Amino acid sequence: MFFRRLKNLLNGRVITGTLTSTIMILGVAWFIADRDYEPAIAALTGIAAFVGLFKFSFLSFDKNLAADRIALVVGNDSYPQLGELPAVRRDVEAVCRSMEAKGFKIIKKINPSTLELRKAVYDFQTILSTGGVGLFYYAGHAAQIEGRDLIVPVDRETTTPEAVLQNALNLNDLLGPVDKIIEDSPEHNGSLVIYATAAGGIAIDHLGGDHEHSPFARAFLELVERWNLEIFDLFRLLCRKVSQATESKQVPWLAASLDTEFYFKPIIKERVGVLKLLVFDACRTNPFFRTRYAHIYEPDNSGEDIGAGCAESPR
Repeated sequence: MFFRRLKNLLNGRVITGTLTSTIMILGVAWFIADRDYEPAIAALTGIAAFVGLFKFSFLSFDKNLAADRIALVVGNDSYPQLGELPAVRRDVEAVCRSMEAKGFKIIKKINPSTLELRKAVYDFQTILSTGGVGLFYYAGHAAQIEGRDLIVPVDRETTTPEAVLQNALNLNDLLGPVDKIIEDSPEHNGSLVIYATAAGGIAIDHLGGDHEHSPFARAFLELVERWNLEIFDLFRLLCRKVSQATESKQVPWLAASLDTEFYFKPIIKERVGVLKLLVFDACRTNPFFRTRYAHIYEPDNSGEDIGAGCAESPR
């Protein structure tokens, strides 16, 4: 990991430009020092110039350094049959702001109809198929039935297994065309899926108190702000943070086939053909093992609610 990060830092164009500018400013500073100022003041001026250049030039995010980026961010928080998910809308808005600041073109959908969501996915994968990085972030209700991860829509009946299988959106089917492109030409391409929880697990919507976001969204939003953090390192840290925040009640799960490196905040130009990132902040349970499908509230020792998830209420 250390050498991979070092390789990304050792970019001749960036380092040469930074050092050249620093030397020029140091020269001017010493020239002024010979006339009016003490050498120590000039040295401090040079150090300040170097730090400023390092922060605003070497580490500044140049959108031209990144591959083309598109983000489809979907939040389903209002279900007539299942109730509301309080944190979803805040999560979606925060993810959109964060991704837009990192050069992503944003397609935002909150409580879309099934047809609207299918159309948005079609537009997303059409743009992504020409090359670049595509992020599909979903927050809302979901289910895992017969080994299939299903997005539960807000406008369809989902109270029986048959209705869910008929009306829910199969995660794998949605992005099949993009996966085919990646399979046909794997060089510098890839697909990475991070689930908020392992198969059969519950994703907590919020922890209550001062927490505005789900544990998963909060960790994701924090880590994507770090410079030069490669995607596998990012998601490894994310798994650890979510597990710690939920006392191991929720442990994210990662699946990937990747032949490239990716940084949300890169320093040098990325070599990316087509890269699909699926971030799935939703449960992966079968909701029909118990009698009803709603939120789960888990009381702590004080009797207060510590969390809300998207599985059936325990009996």
